[in-house]
Amino acid sequence: GLVVMVNAGDMMRKSIVYDKNTPDVFYCPQHKPTGFEKMIVKAKPLSRLCQFAGGPIPEDYKSDCYNDVDETEYACKEKYRIM
Repeated sequence: GLVVMVNAGDMMRKSIVYDKNTPDVFYCPQHKPTGFEKMIVKAKPLSRLCQFAGGPIPEDYKSDCYNDVDETEYACKEKYRIM
């Protein structure tokens, strides 16, 4: 079989989940994922994805996702692709 190793940074970037059956929301982890099989995600409104367009995040901002994965360059590309 094939074993694919994913580094933690890569896994975090790709932890934004979108399901076309629920088009108004995206899903992201609230805590550090231990692996793709065990990633627990929570639904958030699509409008919250990439809401700072890659710009700085305010210090008092209450994060939607673990490690602000919803504000990464990858997340912004995903939002553009989805919409």
